[in-house]
Amino acid sequence: MPEKPEYSRVPIETIQKFGGEVPFDLFLRLSDDKLVRISNANDDLKELLSHYMEKGVKEIFALKDDYLKFLQMVNKELTTKFFKHDTSPEEKLEILQNSFNVLKASLIRGGVSKISVDLAMELAKKSGEFISKHMLTKEFFNKYKGNCCSEYIRSLFVGSVAVSMLDTLEWKSDTVKEHVMQALLLRDILLSPEDFVSIAQCREGPKNLPAEVYNHPKGTVELLTKDGCRDFSPDVLVMIECHHERPDNKGFPGRVNELSIPILPAMLIVAEEYIGHVIEASFSVDARKLALNALAGIYKKGNYRKAFEAIKIAI
Repeated sequence: MPEKPEYSRVPIETIQKFGGEVPFDLFLRLSDDKLVRISNANDDLKELLSHYMEKGVKEIFALKDDYLKFLQMVNKELTTKFFKHDTSPEEKLEILQNSFNVLKASLIRGGVSKISVDLAMELAKKSGEFISKHMLTKEFFNKYKGNCCSEYIRSLFVGSVAVSMLDTLEWKSDTVKEHVMQALLLRDILLSPEDFVSIAQCREGPKNLPAEVYNHPKGTVELLTKDGCRDFSPDVLVMIECHHERPDNKGFPGRVNELSIPILPAMLIVAEEYIGHVIEASFSVDARKLALNALAGIYKKGNYRKAFEAIKIAI
């Protein structure tokens, strides 16, 4: 007896964003166990989609294997271009408008719960509103978000992982999660796209960075506390100041000992490293396993170890 085929829900918005043509057949569910084909691969779907949307249809399906192959192909193309440093801000914005849901789906398949991804988005919106009311940071934040949108999205992904990690701890709280997202959105507001290129190129020797880039974690903290400002929590400040530290002594600017790194910065550093590996692997099927294997050999002591144990449980 042949195996019953597995289907995946395909968001109508995803099809629309890719021009109304997809390389797989589409199906409509008639009942719990019956689906009917409504289009063949690469058909022009514009009129068909309009017809079903007018009828209130919100869910269309595809064979699971076909849809996953399509997502892997799209993921590779999107991540390669979107997170590439020489892609212009205009191109990144266009990619972002057309593909965020696909990138988001990729992260979920990498082991992060949809709840955590959605919460990170909600916290980012809330934090962005809070930051924009703070006159010292508003201009820097708006410029950063516009010019460094791939880094902004990367921060959302790191936040999604960090939220999942925090949920494994007894002392988790909504306030701590908000502080994590504030730190992620503020940590690099003094940097330009060119600065991120410099950091990537000097990963093994950060002391070769320009002084203002090397010292930007401390510079950001100074900006946030200027004139005695106390709008931002000490948790936020320490996460920002330590966000480029690493246990291999290749971090900067403080080179905090791996046994003295506070727990919240350690959580963000491990989440950041995980996302870095997943992006490099273009959210491939094996990305999660490869990333965890890489992290296991680095984050072995103190709070780094606690953070690594949390991410293993979380994803």
